[in-house]
Parts: sequence; structure tokens; C-alpha cells
Amino acid sequence: MIKKAIVKGILFLIVVVNVILLNPKINVKAYNNIKFNSISIDDQLSQSMVQTIFQDSRGYIWIGTYDGLKKYNGNDVKVYKYEENSTKSIANNTITSIREDKKGNLWVGTADGLSKINIYDDTVKNYYDHADKGDLSNYNICNILITNEGQVLVGTADGLNIYNEENDKFERILYKEDKKILPNQSIYSLDQDEFGHIWMGTGGGLNKVDIKNKKIEYSYDESNGFKNSIYKVYCDHNGYVWAGTFGEGLLKIKIKTNEIEKYKPNPGSNSSELQGGIIRDILKDSRGDIWICTNNGLSKYNQEEDNFSTYINKKCNKHSLIDKNAICIMEDKSKLMWVGTYTGISTFDPDNTDHNYKNNPVIKNALRDNFIQGIYEDDNGLFCIGTDTEESNIFNEIKTSKSKSSTKIIFDGFEVKGKKYNNIDGLEFNWDENMMKFKIFIPYYGNNNIKYYYKLTDVDDTWNVSKDNELVYNNIKSGKHTLKVKVKNEDGSISGENEVSFVIKPPIWRTKEAMLVYSAIIILIIYLNYNKMKRLDKMVEKRTKQLREEMEKSNKLLNKVIDLERRKNNYFVNLSHELRTPLNVISSTEQLISELNKQQEGIDKTKLNYYMKIIKRNSSRLLRLINNIIDTNKIESGRYETDIRENDIVYLVEETALSLKDYIENKGVHLIIDPEVEEKIIECDRCEIERCIVNLVSNAAKFTPEGGKIEVILKDLNDKIIIKVKDDGIGIDKKYHNAIFDRFNQIVDANSEEHGGSGLGLTITKQIIDIHNGEIYVKSEVGKGAEFIIILPVKNVK
Repeated sequence: MIKKAIVKGILFLIVVVNVILLNPKINVKAYNNIKFNSISIDDQLSQSMVQTIFQDSRGYIWIGTYDGLKKYNGNDVKVYKYEENSTKSIANNTITSIREDKKGNLWVGTADGLSKINIYDDTVKNYYDHADKGDLSNYNICNILITNEGQVLVGTADGLNIYNEENDKFERILYKEDKKILPNQSIYSLDQDEFGHIWMGTGGGLNKVDIKNKKIEYSYDESNGFKNSIYKVYCDHNGYVWAGTFGEGLLKIKIKTNEIEKYKPNPGSNSSELQGGIIRDILKDSRGDIWICTNNGLSKYNQEEDNFSTYINKKCNKHSLIDKNAICIMEDKSKLMWVGTYTGISTFDPDNTDHNYKNNPVIKNALRDNFIQGIYEDDNGLFCIGTDTEESNIFNEIKTSKSKSSTKIIFDGFEVKGKKYNNIDGLEFNWDENMMKFKIFIPYYGNNNIKYYYKLTDVDDTWNVSKDNELVYNNIKSGKHTLKVKVKNEDGSISGENEVSFVIKPPIWRTKEAMLVYSAIIILIIYLNYNKMKRLDKMVEKRTKQLREEMEKSNKLLNKVIDLERRKNNYFVNLSHELRTPLNVISSTEQLISELNKQQEGIDKTKLNYYMKIIKRNSSRLLRLINNIIDTNKIESGRYETDIRENDIVYLVEETALSLKDYIENKGVHLIIDPEVEEKIIECDRCEIERCIVNLVSNAAKFTPEGGKIEVILKDLNDKIIIKVKDDGIGIDKKYHNAIFDRFNQIVDANSEEHGGSGLGLTITKQIIDIHNGEIYVKSEVGKGAEFIIILPVKNVK
């Protein structure tokens, strides 16, 4: 059933012919009594000038006109036009090219941008030639190619564009702003050969493009003396590319060697030469022959003789065209050739008879237009013939004795309580969304006597029959339903079934969940009245559990406080040991001096000097310890001041270490100073760095046994300097590597008792290094010595 709608815009002719693929011979008689059933502009369709025709993978026919894009399903037409601020708008109303990629996206080229339409959910995305990176190089889309790898290539009036699916943008190549410029940027034709190369026909010649590496591999243009447009490029997948020019005939290119043979037109001469110079279409048929549509007949290339047979009229040979201007050519599934011309259509079997179909406005069931733009055949033998005349009729349905019916059924849309859906399979609807309409589509356009069989489970016991492709159900009851459909064609054949499942949810007060709630409430009331004490016990138990958890948290917190106090106590124990030792020495020395001084002879100067040195050394030690405590507090409170200047760190470290050499070697320990660089100027506080080196070297001396050695090493890292103080003493357990730099994490053990030390030296050393934006860490194992590493930046940036 064809529904009339007020739509203005398309001119196409739809021809259904019989095709038997397994029969090598053509039954030409099946075409003798073709009838054209026409629908005029007044009935349904508007502006008639057709640019391109395409059938998508679902079976819908898409017609590109000068007045928008039309989607035809055999019953009605959906129109896509440019509408400002509309999410369903296409880029422009003048359609130039239509292609479908492997994911079901329909790419529609227009005279002012590119549109991508998802054929499953009908969403539209437009791309223009804005200046932003990732847009098209030009608004005028000449053609589109989907490569064998699924890549989308768009030829425009200003270069080639490659679509990047990951970021939904285009990469412009062969664009006027690029360095790889073409003599002419208008890309009229695109094709891909069997080796994966892309061949482009442009307004200035022919080009072979390596898409992967974004470069031109071969050009035939002004640089070769060629000055003409290539309007048609055809790869025959037999090692050759054919290029049709606008006036200079045909080019044949051998892909592997880029060798070119030129066939220039020579009309009226020997019939074995090419008769027309304007090449509009090229086709390789199932026999392997190359056919060329020219402005002076249809030519077939004879490969063995390397010449042409041209079909113009009976004077030339047994075949004749209805018009010498051949525009387009197609081979149908029964190997019959269809040729569109300025004044109609010619069909012929190269080995048998030809038929011509011409516009005849008087005779019923005749062709209603002459100027044939394009011919397309679908899987069922349907022919769509596009024209370029505004006064012609629009739709021609042609039947033959060999018509083939479709067995493919598609759901064309759903409407649920006024809301439209592309697919409802697996969806759930509320109890009041129980009014539904279903549209069915079969991709066969010549069958007017179709019967639709449909059945909704849990509603219909038997199949319903309708001649309308729109099915309606009202007041569908709650539950899971499956709609099954099948089609009986006019030849009596039954298609396979298609189905869609959905769920109508019951009202909330009638759901199973609601019933469970009702039952639960009743049981709960009984339970509450009967088990009050048990509930109270549970509450008490719950509260007890909470209190127990709170107590556990309090215990953990208390243990943390105790641990902190223990660590502080350890710190003060170490500090007490450190303070007691020099005080005891000073006190003992003072008593000794006092006792000696009571004697009559007194103390001689040598002994007095010796004892005074002891007092001085221990007083300095005590003062240093107190200064460390004060400085640590200043650093932690942010009141510590440094004097950052440029210093030679190599000289500074060497002199500091050498000042300790006598002290260390008197203990029987060997000191080695090994700088790997002679001079290195860095920004630092000289006194504080000396203090760090003294602390580390003195600390190493405490824990290195007699006969051991201490190494002081410097390394240059360009923008940093590394200072290492390494000993072969008793070492440090790995679990204490971080704790040794924290004054409240010092360890009181046999070693600390034996060697002395509060640990403040390492603490303040780390704090000083941190102030210099450096870092300090230790590498050590028990019994294998220790290595303290300082890394200082050359520039001390605060």
C-alpha cells in the first residue's frame, strides 16, 4: 500500500526485473512486456532532479536530489533537509554522494558539508569546513569512498580528507595549505585498487595516493604535459586503472609500473577506435569486458586486439542505443546491460537482442522521463533509475514474469503512547504505556499485493492478517510479549519470521513486589507484637557491639599515645645519656683538679692543660648537643635562618672531612676522601653543609671498628651533586632506615649505649638538607656497614 504524503523533491524510477543468477543465458523475453506504473509529483514526491541513489544494508532506498535527501521504504518517503537549529538537520539540501560504512553509518555528501546518519537510530551528525583543526578542507563534497579496510575518505573541491573514528575528526591531506599540494584540488572521483592504493581523478589530472603514509606516489598532470579533468576513475582489479577524461578520451594505467596508454577519440574514423572523448562512466562486466560510456556511443574495450567496439546505432553493428550520449551503465544479475542516455534507457545482451525504453507521456505504463542520471539494482532485482528533469514523473514500478519476492522483514519503527522508538526489543514500559503501533518494512518495492501476518503472544491465539504495513495494539495487558511477523508475497511465497520482545510492567500496586510487601507488613506486625523483648535484646546487643567497637577504637588510640610517649621517652633517655657523659667527665675532671690543687706542690702546667682540654672538649660536646636541640626546634617552628651563597662544594667537603682526619685516624680508622670532580659551584649555606658532613663522618666513626675505613665520595650530576659517606661498621637494620632521621623514633639498644649519641645529629642533618631542597637517605644492612647519601641541587630555588 502506497501512502500519499505531501513531500516535494525527488525524481527516480524504480524498475523490478527478473534475475536468475544461476542461468548463464538471459531470458530477454522476460523484458518484452515491462509495464511502468507511475506516481506523479502531485501524488507524493516533490522536486525531481536526482543526483544519486543508494540502498543501505537494511534495504532502504536513499535518493539524493537537489532538494534534500529522501528515504524510501516502498510505502512512504521520509525527507531529510537542512533546518537551522535542528538535531535532525542535514548539512545542505543539494546531495552529491551517499555511502555506508561497515558500522551502519550513512555518509551523505552535500554542496555545503558532510552528514553522518546512523541507519539504526536515525541520529545525524554534520561536519563542515570551519577553520578549526579536525574539520573538512572544503564545504563542497564531490565524492565519498569507503575503503576495503573500512576507512572513510571524503573528496572535496579542495583536497582529500580521512575520517578518524577515535576522535570523530578529519585529517586533511592534499589540502591547499599542506606542502603536498596538487595542481588541482577538486577531487571528482575516488577508487581503490587491489593493492590498497587510492586513485583520484581531479580537475588537474590523475593521482595515486598512499593513505597510510599520507603521500602521493604517482601523478599524471601538468608536470607530464596533461591538462584535463579526470571525471571517472575505475580500478578493474586486474592490474589496471581506467581514467575517463573530459574531452581527451581514455587513459589505461598499469598499476605496478605506472605505464600509461592513451586512447584519444577519433569519431567517424575506423570503428575500432574510441569514438567519444567525454567519458562519463566505466564498468567491468562479469565477462571481464570493459565498457565505456562516452558522448558518442557506448564502447567496449577488446583486450586481445587492444581496440574498441562502439555501439551507437544499427549502422555501426547489430546493436543500437536509443541515444548516442551514454551517461551511465550497469550489468544486472542476469548479465543484461542497462545503459542510461539523454533520451531513455537501452538494455541489451551483448550476444543477443537489445531493447530501448523511451519517454512516452501518452501511452499508459510507459517510461515517464528520458534523461537518465543513474541506474541501481538491489538484491531482489529492483532497478532505481535517477533522472535530471524537473518536469518528469517520479516513481515507476515495473513488473516482469520473473519478479523475485523479498524474504527479509525489518521493523521500520515503533510508537508507544505517542513516543517514537527505533527499536523496542528488550525494553520495559509502564502499565499505562500499552498503546503501540508497529511499522513493517520489506526491501522489495514492486509488490503491491503483500499480506502481513502478525501475532502478539499472550494476546493473539492465531495469526492476524492485514494489507497495511502499520499494526496497532491497544490496552496490551501486563507481562512479557513477543510480536512475530511474516509476509506473504503476491507469488504466494511466505517469508521467514521476525520478532521483537518487550515487557509491559503491571501497576505498582499489582506487582509481585507489592504483594510481597503486603505479606511482609502483616508478618511484621505479628512479629513485632509477639517478639518485643527479642527486639529489645537485639537493640541492647547492637548497642553493646557499638560500645565494644568504640572501646576498641579508644584502645587503639590509647596505644598510639602510649607508643608516642614511649618513643619520646626513648628520645629523652638517649638525650640523658648524651648529656650525662660530658657532664660526668667535666665533674670528674673538676674534682681531680681540685684534689690535686689541695696538694702542696699543686698541679703542673702540663697536667692542667691536659685536664682543661678534656673540660673544653666535653663542654663543646655539651654545647653542640644543646645547639642541636635549639636548632631542631627552630627548624620545626620555621624560625631557622640560613645564609645561601655560591660555594665550591668539592673544596667545602674536602676541608671539612680533612679537619676530622686526625680525630678519626687516632681511633684506628682509615679516612678516604675521593671526589670525582675537581670543582663544583652550588648555592648552599657553607656552615650548615659543614655541620652535616661533620655529623655524618663523626657518626660513621662511632660505629666503625678499629681497622675499618670511612669513605667520603663526591659525584657530579650536572644540575645536582651527590655526597656519600660510607663506612664498613656495624650497619643498620633495614626496619630502622627511616626512623633514624626522626628524633622521637631513635632506638635505645646495646649499640646506642656503647657508642653514645642522642640521634639529634642525623635529625638536624636531614632538616638542613630539606632546607636546601635536597634529599638524604641511607643504604645499609646489619654487619655490612652503612652508606649515607646526600643529593643537593646546584640552584637552591625556594
